[in-house]
Amino acid sequence: MAISEQPVTRHTEEERHPGLEPERTAKVVGYGSLGETFGGVGGAILAILGLAGLSPQLMSSIAALVLGAALILEGGSIVARYTSLIDELGIGTRFLRSEVGGGMTAELFGGFAGVALGILAVMQVKPLELVTIAALVYGAVLIMGSGTISRLNALPVPQNRAQERAVRLASDAIIAASRGQLLVGLGVVILSVLSLVGIQSMTLNLVSLLSVGAGAVFSGLAVSERMFVTRA
Repeated sequence: MAISEQPVTRHTEEERHPGLEPERTAKVVGYGSLGETFGGVGGAILAILGLAGLSPQLMSSIAALVLGAALILEGGSIVARYTSLIDELGIGTRFLRSEVGGGMTAELFGGFAGVALGILAVMQVKPLELVTIAALVYGAVLIMGSGTISRLNALPVPQNRAQERAVRLASDAIIAASRGQLLVGLGVVILSVLSLVGIQSMTLNLVSLLSVGAGAVFSGLAVSERMFVTRA
């Protein structure tokens, strides 16, 4: 007598333990944002060294490369957990989904473009022009990504009185980082355009990269705080 085989249903770890999904998302996005923070610090330091007269062309090229990697870390972490974030944010409309996904996809690909331009600049392939273009790309990316950062305030928070102050501070930091990133992006775009037309190109490039680094530091710290402190 033949024995019928019962279909075996395989479940992923998230399906067996649905409570792990938000925690995993918080860790991935939080660590990615911390990586952006460290990259922003590195890029800002390199830009300051260039402004101080220490091999400005080389410092600007390396800074462009480092800042591109920083953007990849945050954008990549959010894109990797996109579906989970959309579910937690409760975003149902196509417009808002495209705003979140589009902003972080732009940050991811903008980071890759900046890394490529930075590598070519380090290899002395038209370094001044390529660094200017990289800074322009970063400025546009910061503008496009500012809306996504503000959306993170819609993430659910634990109902814990002891954390009310932390939640409030983290939410305020997210709002400030989003607005600051928008302003920094606009400023960097303007400086990059002036650099492209030949107005103090080296100095403006370094100032632009310093601004991008500072923006990455503040937004990275705000997002990581939001993901770690208020999700504890």
